[in-house]
Amino acid sequence: MNEYRESHGSARLYSPEYGEGVLACGGWTGDAVTASTEFFDLESGEWIPMPDMLTPRMDFAMASLGDGRVMVAGGYDGFGPLSLASTEIFDPETNEWTAGPELSVGRSFLRVTQLVDGRLLFTGGFDGNEQVATVDIFDPSDNTMAAAAPMNFARSSHTATVNPYTGTVVVVGGFNPEFGFQMDECEAYSAEADTWVNIAPLSTPRDNHACAFVASDNLGAEGVFIVSGGRVYDPGLDHFVGLTSAEITDAFGGLDTWELVSLPSAMSYHHTIVDANQAHVLMAGGADYTGIGVETTYQNPLQFMSTSYTSETLLSSASIDYENRYRSSSTALYSGNMCVISGGDEGGIGTAELWYANPFSVEQQSAPRNGLFPNPAVDRMRITGERFERWEVIDANGKIVGTGNAWYVEVAHLAAGRYNLTIYTDGTAIAYGFVKVGR
Repeated sequence: MNEYRESHGSARLYSPEYGEGVLACGGWTGDAVTASTEFFDLESGEWIPMPDMLTPRMDFAMASLGDGRVMVAGGYDGFGPLSLASTEIFDPETNEWTAGPELSVGRSFLRVTQLVDGRLLFTGGFDGNEQVATVDIFDPSDNTMAAAAPMNFARSSHTATVNPYTGTVVVVGGFNPEFGFQMDECEAYSAEADTWVNIAPLSTPRDNHACAFVASDNLGAEGVFIVSGGRVYDPGLDHFVGLTSAEITDAFGGLDTWELVSLPSAMSYHHTIVDANQAHVLMAGGADYTGIGVETTYQNPLQFMSTSYTSETLLSSASIDYENRYRSSSTALYSGNMCVISGGDEGGIGTAELWYANPFSVEQQSAPRNGLFPNPAVDRMRITGERFERWEVIDANGKIVGTGNAWYVEVAHLAAGRYNLTIYTDGTAIAYGFVKVGR
């Protein structure tokens, strides 16, 4: 990267000038909160400086919109006690940042989730004085922000993960001193009804963890939510300790129980879990012990393959031994068959890496074979990368619902949900998962 950054954000972006890549924004440089941004060009493998955001910010929310734009919201600018309520939108067509509608309250350590209809759900956070239960929804079709029903519990540093089949958003754990710092409380949101209901609590309170929805049979409407790692405050040691556990719940059941699972090593502060093609899960490493006056230790990431994601498969996870693999506060972004991990490296250098899932491998900044943009998509997607012979779109029932050989894939006619785009090249077939969202 052009500069070291942590507590930053990243999102997929298709640049008319450079093609498909990843936009990394803001964060902490080691000296200050920055407004700088840079674009990782997947074709050239280079980081390219991009226009600065309007406001420096760290610990904010960031997401790609279905129309190709990117939005950042909230965070902290390094000045004063209060968190930011402002939002900004980057348009790759004009190469400019413009101010977006404000959140209902300023907050950092909030979370953003894309609903199945394409809107963005912003949950919780820290306003500078306390944790909040506030929820806002941004509609990219008319660039409006509206308050939604608040969560049942105020929280920050939680996770908010959508089931792309049902549209349910599951919010897990988080931080709130009123609950003894880490929380085990969980709740689920229905966008259709604008209501929150409490679901089973975690077996272990945790914050700064990671969560992913994983379709356990690749395309069918079966799957689980996997919560991994995180941290808990140890009053005897007076610092935070990374957790060596994960928890699993049936995404299509009653969300009434969590199965506690051991991990080979602690996966703590700001690590990431990525569902790679619904069959290969990657857990990016993070800091273990954290706190004032504590020597921070770091962990290697884990990777495992499964079609059931039971305790046995997680217990067989393998640690990945690779140079520069330790990261304290990185961001990860999955694209087709490839995951980009950027920033937060132990040496404060500003490295980035690509992880491939078919087969699993790690490389320093090299281009994937193909990718899809945007993903999730509303009307159409563009296939990027190498030339191919043809493609097929396959729905959740394994039915072929589209074929072609063009670089663009029309998806406007598809129902909202999860699909695979299988690309055929020189006798090989590689499936790339994507989500279709409504307007």
